[in-house]
Amino acid sequence: MTEDSAPQRTLRVLLVIDHLGSGGAQVVLRYLAAALQKDFEILVCALRSSEYVGGLQGVKAITLPGRKYDLRKIFSLARLLKQEKIDIVHTHLFASSVLGVLAAKFANVSKIICHDHSGRELYDQYALFAWLVARPLQLIQNYLVDIFVCVSSEVHDFNLQNLKRPANKLTIARNWFLKQE
Repeated sequence: MTEDSAPQRTLRVLLVIDHLGSGGAQVVLRYLAAALQKDFEILVCALRSSEYVGGLQGVKAITLPGRKYDLRKIFSLARLLKQEKIDIVHTHLFASSVLGVLAAKFANVSKIICHDHSGRELYDQYALFAWLVARPLQLIQNYLVDIFVCVSSEVHDFNLQNLKRPANKLTIARNWFLKQE
């Protein structure tokens, strides 16, 4: 760094998830937040309240009031992104990805990452909703998201083949890698 250059600001990352209770995606988020704290300023936002099970030491956690699928949360999230000067949004799970991606676009966030923990699970459990509502929203995300993180080869293949995700935007990060030092 030269004398004339100002010190660079630490990038701020917002991890968005449906809730902070127990669950596999929540465990991944906790490990990810801890790992990223070394190089980034991390904030976590839950779309709804739940029994918080801990594990976010040193991380600012925010819970938005109301129901998980309340579309007004897009605007609440966009305000939060601007207020907190967020550089990167990393979403986990379906509702968080839909609302978080749109909010990030409204707030002009520079990088958007969606983490797919389930692949076709939504389609297996809620077929009508998935094909009529979720899939069109997920197809739109192909143009808005910078990186899609898949937890397995199967989830990767589902994203590539069924959701038509661009191959150059897909990466695999198996959940077990987060536990290793």
